[in-house]
Amino acid sequence: MKLLQIAYYYPPMGGAGVQRSLKFSKYLGEFGIRPVVLAAHDPGYTADASLLAEVPAGLAVHRIEHRALLQRLVAWRARRRTAPAGPGAAASPSPSAPAGTRSVWRDRALAAYASLQFPDDKAGWARRAYTQAMQLVHDEGIELILSSAPPMSSHALAARLARDCDLPWVA
Repeated sequence: MKLLQIAYYYPPMGGAGVQRSLKFSKYLGEFGIRPVVLAAHDPGYTADASLLAEVPAGLAVHRIEHRALLQRLVAWRARRRTAPAGPGAAASPSPSAPAGTRSVWRDRALAAYASLQFPDDKAGWARRAYTQAMQLVHDEGIELILSSAPPMSSHALAARLARDCDLPWVA
């Protein structure tokens, strides 16, 4: 049986959340199940290259690049702050509002941002991964879809894919 394993976190990403997906792909072969993994590539996430030694040889791992919007905004702001000032620019601009007011506005902006992310901030990855997942289902002869969370967007992608391809889904 061939299975499409949807897991946002997969080696070389590090952290505790990677372990479940890694172990599933590592041991499913012992039961006659051949996984194909669809995962994210997030260059800003913690990496642990030592986990790659546990990925079964020959396992197909397909990656969709993703950086959450908030991550991209923070990186953009950091680049902007370190960029050399143009002619006539002040060396150190003073903030126009007191620190307390800035933090209130920052908290409100972050709350508004979070409320727009459904089911989470990885939803953009799931939308982009759908096309690749459909291609894998058809090219690889996938018979079952397995999704792992967090993020919940992995389940949203798997549910949509299972419905559109009329395949069983295990969450």
